[in-house]
Order: sequence, then C-alpha cells, then structure tokens
Amino acid sequence: MKTSVPKSVSLAAAVAAGLFLSVRAAEPVRIALVGGTDACAPLAKTATDIWERTVPCRVDTYAVAGGGILAGQGEKKDVYSQLARVFSSGTNYGMIVVWCSDEAVPPGDALQAQFRRLTAFVRERAPRGSLVLFTPSARPLDAERDAARKRLAAALFRTASDLSVSILDFARDVRFPAEDTATHFAADGLGLSEKGYAFVGDWQAKYLRYIHSVGWGTDPAFVHPKAELERMARRTQRLHDAKWGVFNHYLGHEVKTPEAWAAKVNSFDVKKVADQLETVGARFYFITLMQGRRWMCAPNATFDRIGGTKPGEACSTRDLPMELSDELARRGIDLYLYYTGDGPYLDAAIGPRFGYTEPRFVGVTRPFVEKWAAVLEEYAVRYGDRVKGWWIDGCFANYLRYTDDLLAPYRAAVLKGNPDAVVAMNNGVRDYLSRYTPHADFTAGELNDFYCVPPGRFIDGAQAFALIPLGAWGADGSPSWGGPGAKRTADYVADYVRLVNANGGVVAIDVQVKADGSWLPEQMEVLKAVGHAAGTLNK
Repeated sequence: MKTSVPKSVSLAAAVAAGLFLSVRAAEPVRIALVGGTDACAPLAKTATDIWERTVPCRVDTYAVAGGGILAGQGEKKDVYSQLARVFSSGTNYGMIVVWCSDEAVPPGDALQAQFRRLTAFVRERAPRGSLVLFTPSARPLDAERDAARKRLAAALFRTASDLSVSILDFARDVRFPAEDTATHFAADGLGLSEKGYAFVGDWQAKYLRYIHSVGWGTDPAFVHPKAELERMARRTQRLHDAKWGVFNHYLGHEVKTPEAWAAKVNSFDVKKVADQLETVGARFYFITLMQGRRWMCAPNATFDRIGGTKPGEACSTRDLPMELSDELARRGIDLYLYYTGDGPYLDAAIGPRFGYTEPRFVGVTRPFVEKWAAVLEEYAVRYGDRVKGWWIDGCFANYLRYTDDLLAPYRAAVLKGNPDAVVAMNNGVRDYLSRYTPHADFTAGELNDFYCVPPGRFIDGAQAFALIPLGAWGADGSPSWGGPGAKRTADYVADYVRLVNANGGVVAIDVQVKADGSWLPEQMEVLKAVGHAAGTLNK
C-alpha cells in the first residue's frame, strides 16, 4: 500500500531531534504586549531584558487605559479594541501577551465569566500559530481568589490545548504543583516541561528559541504543523466520530425528459432512507446532487439563470436535500452532499452556457469555475449547517487541469453557507489515500475495493476517509458504483471498517439505490454487519 503520510512526531520530540532547526537569525520574533498604561512599561522592559537575551525580538506595545480586565470597556483603548488592533495589523506575531488584572473582579463566577469572554474573543481571532499568554495580576492572592484562579486555569487549559491559544500564568515565578495535570498537559504539548514541573522562565526561553528556529513569528507563510493538525482535528471531529456511513448515487442518467426526472425525484421516500440508515447503524448519508448532466435533485435559480432553463426543466422543483436534512436530523444522522467540478458538461445545450463541454481534457477555465461555484454557493447558503460536508468529484489535476487556485472558489462557496462544513476534492481513483489539495479537510478516498487501511487518522493533515462501492465486480471488471450484489462478504467488509476506524479513519460505502430510495436486501445485510462491527448499530 502506498502512502505519503509520515508517522506523527510530537512537538517536544521534534524540538529534541532538531527537526525544524533552520535558524533565521536575521529576523526578530515579533511580540505584541497588550496591557494597562502603568503596567506596560515594566512589562515591556522585562520583555527587553529577558526575551532579547534569548533571541532577537521586537516588542510592540498596545496600551490599555486603566489596565484591568474590565478597565476601559466601551472606550477606544479597552482590552478588546487593542486586541482587535493586534489581530488586524497584518503582523505575524509569534507571541501575544495580554496583561489583564483581575483584582477588580470578585472571585468565582464573575471572574470566570470575564476570562471566558476574553478567551473566546482571542480564540476566534488569533493568528494560527500564535501563542497567547494571559498574565493575571502578580500581587499576592488571598486563599479564595487563589482557589478560584486555579479552577479557572484548569478549565481554560482544557479548552486551549492547541498552539493557537494557550492560557498560561506567567505573572508569578512559581512551580505548578505536580498534580496540576491540566497545566502539565498544556506545557507538555508545547514541549516546555522540565522534570515534571513548569518553570516560568524556562517556558519563555524554550518557547522563544523554538519559534525563532522555525521562523514562527518571523515568517508570515509559516504555520506550525501541530497547530494545523489540531485545527483539523477539531474541524473533522464530527466526521471522525461518526465512523462510517452510506453513499447513494441518485442520478438521472437514464432520464430523457424533465417530466421523467420530476417523476423519479418525487418518488423518493426520505423516511424510507432514514429508516434504512437507522436499521444498519449508519451515522451519515451522502447523496449526489448531480453528475455530468442537467438533472439536479433540488431547485437552483443560479443554474436556471446561467443554463437558460426554467424551474423543473433541469433542477427538480422538489428539494430532496432539504427534506432529507429534516428527517435525518430528527434521528441524529448527518447529511453530506456530492457535487462535481465538471458541471453539466454532457448536456449539449447547457454545457456550453456554463463554458465546459467535451473534450474535457482541454481543461476548465476561470469563467466556468466561477459560474459553477455560484451554483454550489446557492445550495450551500440555502442548506447552511443542515449539510455537514461536501464531496466534490471531477477535480482532476491532469485530466481537467485543476489547480489549487481554481479549486479555491468551491471551498469558499461551501464555507459561505456553513463555516464548519468539511470538504473533500477528488483527483481520481487511487490505491492509497491522499490529500490532493490544501482546500480539502478529508481525503476523497475513492477506492475500488476494501483494502487500503490508513496508517493513522490524518493523511498529510486531512482526515482519512475512504469511499468504496459495495456492488459486485462488473462483467468487464468495473468496480460497479451503485451496482447490485457485493464484491466482498459481510464479515470481510465489517473487519475492514473496524480496522480503518481503529486507525482513526472513516468509511463511506456506496450501495445501489432505487428510485424510491430503497436498497437491496443483500446489501442491507452487509451494512448491518458493518454497523455491529463499528459499534454504531442501535446507538
């Protein structure tokens, strides 16, 4: 089995092994210091005295009127307005230090609420790869406030285990207790622990030396691999946890007239499909919007405008995805949609209006992509978070001459409808899983048989995902997408899915679907075996 995925390396191990040591000695690490007027001067001096002894750095000070976490709220120089300046500055800060005194806030819920608000604000806006340090008051604490802060710190650490935002109390030069597992989790994740204890000075020095060595905070193009991987883990967690699902090619290849397409779409029973998914324990469902021809299973005004068609002449007046999303949501089953990158190229009338027809090998053009992405955008905006992700076929680099630049409009269209939606873009059948483009959150994973097991959850930073037809091999050796029968036994397919899940991957199984949405009994039996093996049946 071929794979392009190296085994993951922890940040601490990478530092120890010197894997990223490509020193850019001439470039200083950029540091943003946000704090009260009185506090910023000594903190900036500390930065100059301590940080610059470690690595070349430049500290930009953003003063906050009054200084506290509550100070200046509603004014031009409150904590939030100054942080907004930091994030909109365009500067690639390697470290952002926020001095936010909590002295004026009573301990307990009020204190936690203020810190949580500030944390949420930063997490939504901080540049990827930045380490954001919250430094509460350095004054001695009474027992009640100290206990409240420790509880707060533990809660915040649990929600900030990535490299985009970490909440660290650098104000006091203390050792965190060995039993403070939340603190050590964050420290170890940064590779900044020391013999089971965390030293404030050591953290700063090690952190700065490391980010300087890799160009983090100096090179605008650098995104830390651990930060990117953890971002992707959060983004694809829902798909990962689902483990497996069913894929249906519901198309109009045999259809000749708008009336025939309307009759087929109107016969589709969404409740029947949902019942079948529950029966086999599938946690998500893919259905095609179209493929190659004019027949779309949902209305789309943009398609009609560009294609010169009236409602119902190409796009069905019934909105299957909308109805499916309602029915599946009631049962806790996620909906994903299939789209293509080559549009209605087989339609002699509509293909030319979009600007793409046979022979496809001449390649797509920017005008075509923009038109076809506009159709996708209408669907994505309409469905919003009802649709959890998109599998976009026909994005081939060699045959259709797609590039990352030409694929970008599709991702933008999807995210306009649902910023949390995940995307796969297909570069054709392979005998291994690969991430074709940085615009993909999960691998397209088109395989012809159940054999490729990913080495881990991520393939070049994308969630490992396989899409495989269950149907028996065709007489001509074709993989039988949407075909009857089964090319493997139920036990074989179940064992395959179990192995893929154990390694962090996800599987979608393509089965034949009738016009009314029903599946074949023999294929249902295989899917039930998969549901039992994956532990999703009856959940």
